[in-house]
Amino acid sequence: GVILTNGEQWQNARRFLLRNLRDLGMGKSCLEAVIQEEAQMLVNDFRKYDGKEGHLPKSINIAVLNVIWQLVASRRYELDDKEIGSFIALLKSFQEDITGLFLPIFFPILNYLPRFLTRKLLSLELIDRVKQNVLELMG
Repeated sequence: GVILTNGEQWQNARRFLLRNLRDLGMGKSCLEAVIQEEAQMLVNDFRKYDGKEGHLPKSINIAVLNVIWQLVASRRYELDDKEIGSFIALLKSFQEDITGLFLPIFFPILNYLPRFLTRKLLSLELIDRVKQNVLELMG
């Protein structure tokens, strides 16, 4: 992809990514309207906290996801939606375990281990759950 490459391969990946993002609406005024709507929803949600200290609310993640989801699936979720909240929690656990995906790059011998063992080591069950959840959200 764009992150782990350089040179000509990076240029091709970047060109592909930018072309597809433009096709989805990146840089167009319709995307600006979607972002404005989500920003307004966030402002309304932040008012609930009334200046209290604490962690950033989950609604920020959902607002960002809504912008992307509007581009991909023309669908929006409410900031307190339970289904999308569980999806965000699943993505968070995926982020925490993602380092396992890079192990075969640094330790190629892992590619020769039995499949059941690599599934456990590389958190492939978690990846399968994320894929399944995305398919359910799109359906």
